[in-house]
Amino acid sequence: MPSPPVEIDWAKKKKAKKTDVVDMLLSDPGVARFYWALARMDAETLSSLRQSNALKKMVPFAPILDFYGTRLCVRSGHVVVPGGPAAAPAWKDLVGANPDAPGEFVPKLLARDNGWLAAYFDALSSVLASQQSHFTEPARLRRFYEMFRGKDTSDAGTGVFRRDAGLFLLMTPPSLGT
Repeated sequence: MPSPPVEIDWAKKKKAKKTDVVDMLLSDPGVARFYWALARMDAETLSSLRQSNALKKMVPFAPILDFYGTRLCVRSGHVVVPGGPAAAPAWKDLVGANPDAPGEFVPKLLARDNGWLAAYFDALSSVLASQQSHFTEPARLRRFYEMFRGKDTSDAGTGVFRRDAGLFLLMTPPSLGT
């Protein structure tokens, strides 16, 4: 897999001389994880986030981006949200930023509730359009998110495995459950 076309100037460690990318990735697991998450993004999404200067804001959320960022998609300057354009106002309200501004929306999505909103966004992005429509209706999106998150205040990006396994039952198509 080719590496993303991103200058690594946002590293935590600033040195007088230019740091070799390989040395930086080997010496800082957080930066390596962030770079890996970026490498899995499509070119248009990565380009949009880079142009909006969002990457520096996203570095602290490398584990969350790694676990839940594979379905983030920016097309024509807009984040593609589960539920489509009809659900965009509800996502704007929930995230606190407009999907039409990826440079603000994506970092806030990753940061919200220690990554739990990113986990919810990712799970909803993986289901059928009919299910997305159901779960993202304005009256339901926040309520279902609050039920999903529950009282868990831990970081959704910690550990080795994704923390949203409970959504599997919620998102399983009815034909698999019978």
